[in-house]
Amino acid sequence: MQEPTYKKGFKFDHVWNLMKDFENPTSPIVSSPNLSSFSLNLNENFSDHTSSERPIGVKKSKLKRSKDEGLSSAMKLFETENNRLGKMLSESATSKQQDGERLDRYIKAKEFRDETKILMKNLETISDPNVREYLQREQQRILEKRNRQSQPQSQPQSQQFSESYPNFFPNSALSENDLPDF
Repeated sequence: MQEPTYKKGFKFDHVWNLMKDFENPTSPIVSSPNLSSFSLNLNENFSDHTSSERPIGVKKSKLKRSKDEGLSSAMKLFETENNRLGKMLSESATSKQQDGERLDRYIKAKEFRDETKILMKNLETISDPNVREYLQREQQRILEKRNRQSQPQSQPQSQQFSESYPNFFPNSALSENDLPDF
């Protein structure tokens, strides 16, 4: 236990009194007769799975499971984003449709206002005969158009059809009254 490179002889004098009675670790182990002859060699390889290593297929299955979980979470994320995008597109389409309806109402209101201005013109104050004739034709066209728009609500549907398609069956021997009700 003496160390030749150390001046005082033993490097740890403060523990020498405790250690001097212990066995030297390089000396052979004396076995007790009451103990079994079980070897405690930790370097031995055991064929059974008592070691701290995992079985051969566990690592692969864990990797596969983690990949599957990653894929399923990515698919869920993709699905939620797809649903969100679909909602945004449908809202956008609805918004565009509403904008189109507003634009149609605006155009119809502007057209109605312009037509009303033409109808309110006093033709007797216009000296140019060409302008007077043009305005008179426009007034007639506007009045006919407004009459057509107000008539379909008061006419029966069969009369509207016959006015819309007058020459569809020109030589038909049946009249509308001869047809059975459906």
